[in-house]
Amino acid sequence: MSHCCFVPKCKSGRATTGEKVTVFTPPYFRDKNTFEKWIDIMKEIRSDRVLTPEDKICSKHFDETEIVKGIDIVLKDGTKSFFPKPWKLKKGACPTFFISITL
Repeated sequence: MSHCCFVPKCKSGRATTGEKVTVFTPPYFRDKNTFEKWIDIMKEIRSDRVLTPEDKICSKHFDETEIVKGIDIVLKDGTKSFFPKPWKLKKGACPTFFISITL
C-alpha cells in the first residue's frame, strides 16, 4: 500500500524526501457525499486517473482548521492541557491546497 500523495507534483510520502507527513484516506466508507466531492476536486487537477478509496492525500492539501490533531482537556484543578493524537480530518473536510499544475 502506497503512502504517496495522490496530488500531482506532491512528493509527500515518498521515501526519497525523508519527510514525514500525515496522509489521509478518502472518506469512502464514512461519508460517500464527501468522497464524491474529493473525486470532483481531484478531476480538476488530475486528468490521468480517478481518485479511489485506496489513494492518499497528504495533510499539506488541507486547511489546518480541518485537521484534528489531538484533544484539549481541562483538568480538575482548572488547568488546560493538549493531548496529541493521530491526526484525522473533520467530517466533510475536503482538500483545498494544490500546486497549480494539471496532468
